[in-house]
Amino acid sequence: MRPQHTPLKSDINVTPLVDVMLVLLIIFMLVTPMLEQSIEVDLPEARNITPLTDPDRRTITLTLRDNGEVYLDRKAIDAGNIALELQTVRAQKPLAVLHVKADRSLSYGVVKTTFRTARRAGFADAYLLATEKPENEKREGADEDNHGPSSKTQSSMRQ
Repeated sequence: MRPQHTPLKSDINVTPLVDVMLVLLIIFMLVTPMLEQSIEVDLPEARNITPLTDPDRRTITLTLRDNGEVYLDRKAIDAGNIALELQTVRAQKPLAVLHVKADRSLSYGVVKTTFRTARRAGFADAYLLATEKPENEKREGADEDNHGPSSKTQSSMRQ
């Protein structure tokens, strides 16, 4: 038993609380970037593509799926309203760059029309996203020595 004249210690020990909060903060910092999901598209393969190197520029992604669905930054839009939607986004974000993710099964004409529409909407900087062809795949009618780098990274080809 303690003596009657000693006062009670009523301080709260916050050290365990701070420890738990720091662990939670670290977990959220690690998990949050992984939560960003994009619309799945089978990107075309290409050689000698330019890697995306400017993460500071604001990007807008226009996704064209093989089933005709069109997405603007993960928001489904009507394929007939691409021009209007791009003009609206351009007015809101005048310095943004457009990345086009087009499924490899789409015709060249559809992709080219999309780029023409983007230019009319004010996107002079529009890029087609692609994956780099692996080194061991042969081009039809080409020698084995004419292969580009082998890394399979998402990159862009300026249109």
